[in-house]
Amino acid sequence: MGLKEKVEELKSLYGQQSEHAKHYLETADKIKVLHATIKAMMDEAGLDSFVSALGQIEVESKDTFAVAKADKPLMIKYFESDARLRNFVKVRKEVHYQTAQKEFREMYENENKVPDFVKVETYTDIKCKWNNFTEEKAYLDKIKKRQKKDADESTNGDAE
Repeated sequence: MGLKEKVEELKSLYGQQSEHAKHYLETADKIKVLHATIKAMMDEAGLDSFVSALGQIEVESKDTFAVAKADKPLMIKYFESDARLRNFVKVRKEVHYQTAQKEFREMYENENKVPDFVKVETYTDIKCKWNNFTEEKAYLDKIKKRQKKDADESTNGDAE
């Protein structure tokens, strides 16, 4: 196989990957809409869980931790003042969003409190526990892990 054929094969693979990405995004949007619909139906019926032949769906409470833009300097000072957290402050004087979320979540779970500038918002969502979901979950976890790795690499590249 010559160079021309290899280039054509590469273009074809990019086309396939692009098509998969398009379907992935469209499916993700449909899943979000169905999550909201099912959750609303469960709320209306007063259900915390629903069991069917496919498996179980549970309503799950989650907390988010938001810091207003005006309070970001307070968050940076908070991280800088703690020897354990100081390393998470970048050279450009910012704290990575996921790092802050993780730290504040752990603090909230362990001590049931966070600094005053952190706004805690609780929301509910549905959690699916399908029968035989292990293979699908393994692929989804693999994609999420790869996306996280790619995001971390691009963030680390920005800092250099």
